[in-house]
Amino acid sequence: GYALVVILIGLLTLAQYLFGVSIGIDHLVFLPPAVAAPYFQTGPMEIETATNFILIGVALVLINIRGYRTVVRLLIGLVVAICVSSLLGLFRGITLPPSSPPVAPMAALTVAMFFLLCVGLLLAGRQFDQTDQNWPPNTPP
Repeated sequence: GYALVVILIGLLTLAQYLFGVSIGIDHLVFLPPAVAAPYFQTGPMEIETATNFILIGVALVLINIRGYRTVVRLLIGLVVAICVSSLLGLFRGITLPPSSPPVAPMAALTVAMFFLLCVGLLLAGRQFDQTDQNWPPNTPP
């Protein structure tokens, strides 16, 4: 259920960008105090972050399903590729693909957290792979 919430947040954020409306997702959890409101800038998460939310959410939904382990690894690879692209944009001003307009890249800490999440998902996938090798259990008749 939580994975579906993550997917929904990513989809709603992308819908904000696509349709040019503000749903107010960025104010659901953190609302600036009234005193700091003129100095505190909030806005929707970046497109890359919303895309990563969707990819991670789908990977979480599919991780327990035996036939989709390769798809989960592909989704994790896409998240890593988006993070690397964002790091290139953050530190070097390079955009991928090169002809794309520059956008605000993900923050470095956001990229680090996505990398850690990808490592955790890969390790969780390995655990399920090792469990599959012992199935069915060898029980004496």
